[in-house]
Amino acid sequence: QGKIGLTGAAGATGPIGKTGTSGPQGKIGLTGAAGAIGPIGKTGTSGPQGKIGLTGAAGAIGPIGKTGARGLQGEGLDPQWPAISEISWPHDGRVDPKVAMQLIDRLSVKLSSRLSSKTTQTQPQVIQLLFESGVNQDVILMPVSYIQGTSKLGSQQIDWRPRGDKSQLLRFLSANGGRIFIRVNCGALLDVDSRPFSASSDVLHETQNPKAPGGVLESWFNVGGQ
Repeated sequence: QGKIGLTGAAGATGPIGKTGTSGPQGKIGLTGAAGAIGPIGKTGTSGPQGKIGLTGAAGAIGPIGKTGARGLQGEGLDPQWPAISEISWPHDGRVDPKVAMQLIDRLSVKLSSRLSSKTTQTQPQVIQLLFESGVNQDVILMPVSYIQGTSKLGSQQIDWRPRGDKSQLLRFLSANGGRIFIRVNCGALLDVDSRPFSASSDVLHETQNPKAPGGVLESWFNVGGQ
């Protein structure tokens, strides 16, 4: 056999062969290093409101705060408020029928302040006289009579005078005895400062107390009997 000749030139590339079947899956490789943090995404839309939670337990009572500053003093009642200063009859006294008629015929009250011009112009009928017949008798029901009369208002005095047959009234007082009940509606009287007069009972007891505006002063005197 002769010597092996020189290697010839490479031939042309043949056609690609068919893909072979997949080989078995290889083993899972090791976890790679974490990548860089990506950019922050856009804010999503708000979700629906959740249900109201249960009320929590009451907290502990806090410490007592400091005492506040003292408030301003109120006005209170005025001892110099306008009122009735004198009456012409003996309060809760006892007189005979003739003296009672004299008292009724000249009945008046004096005031501690001048009346307003409006009050003297309108002349309100503020004095009322009642007669409680036989008030000292041992009877459970007693008649009460209204004695008609007219009030005349001056600057600081009110005079009351009876109307009708005074002799009839005297006969009635003499026959029955009882009590003359006098009412003065002080709330209907205004002084020069438009203050309603007080129905204070100081005039009955010779006292000097703070006076509340308005009201009705009630007084009386007894006729005959014991």
